[in-house]
Amino acid sequence: MSKSINNKTHRRIVECALELFREKGYDNVTIQEICQSSKITKSTFYYHFPSKESLIEEFTEQTSRTTQENFAEIMALESNILQLWAIFNSYITKNNKYGSSVVGQVYRTFLSTCDEIDFPRYLILFNTVVILIEKAQKSGEIQNMSQPEQIAEALYYGSRGIVYSWAAGQGGFCLQEKFKNLFNGLLLPVKAHAISFEEENDQEKK
Repeated sequence: MSKSINNKTHRRIVECALELFREKGYDNVTIQEICQSSKITKSTFYYHFPSKESLIEEFTEQTSRTTQENFAEIMALESNILQLWAIFNSYITKNNKYGSSVVGQVYRTFLSTCDEIDFPRYLILFNTVVILIEKAQKSGEIQNMSQPEQIAEALYYGSRGIVYSWAAGQGGFCLQEKFKNLFNGLLLPVKAHAISFEEENDQEKK
């Protein structure tokens, strides 16, 4: 079996499983249901994944892939702060799509299986975020002149805290609004570059 076929099957299993988790809740979905939805056998499932829980670990990987696939479009945005916002908005969109139940399971899985001592520096786009922050400082878009690496870390830790609270509270508040407050409060953008919730809604409709 070729690598490309394996990759397509792998991604299809993840997408079907996450959709089932969103519809029915993680605990209510069986491996057999995932196989039926993905149109594969159990042996094929276990070729790709050792367990149902291991599918959850693919959630953040899928988010990173989506952002990378849209990277050219993101980098074409007119300002550095909008490019930063678009990167984090991919994360917001993915969480909203699958809901607080799936995201809560993501956190439970990571807490029990992952060593994240290097978070967020190991993330694929961390260095890109650092560069964009530095460029935003030099272009006068933001007023926070702390070290770009420190601001990037604060953005990621703040983002994680917001999403964790959102999942724990079963989606009881608007993620976009909280992220907007994080961006504006931490980056201190000049008025012309402040992220407004209305602008965010307009971008999502395009």
